[in-house]
Amino acid sequence: MQQQLTALPGVTAAKAEFFQSLDTDPVVRADLTVGSTASVADAATLGDRTVEIIWRSPVRPLTSIAVVVHRQGGGQYLLSRVEQLGDPAVAADLTKAYGPRIVAG
Repeated sequence: MQQQLTALPGVTAAKAEFFQSLDTDPVVRADLTVGSTASVADAATLGDRTVEIIWRSPVRPLTSIAVVVHRQGGGQYLLSRVEQLGDPAVAADLTKAYGPRIVAG
């Protein structure tokens, strides 16, 4: 997953982490860094691709996908997005857009 995110157009660095604890439901958080000239529209496109990559991954269990896109050099966030997979409407929208999740095997 990390390699797929790093290979996305315009991404200069990427980090994907899985979190789960007694206080936190299972979530994958992806943090993408883009060049200083990237636009909000660029970030939205990267957000969609990142959600797709995580959605299609075999990571289980997973209740949330969080994506943050920011410009190189720190500071300004271009996108902060969270998809709550426990919401049937969200899961239906993602299934329609990207197909069903991979069945764990």
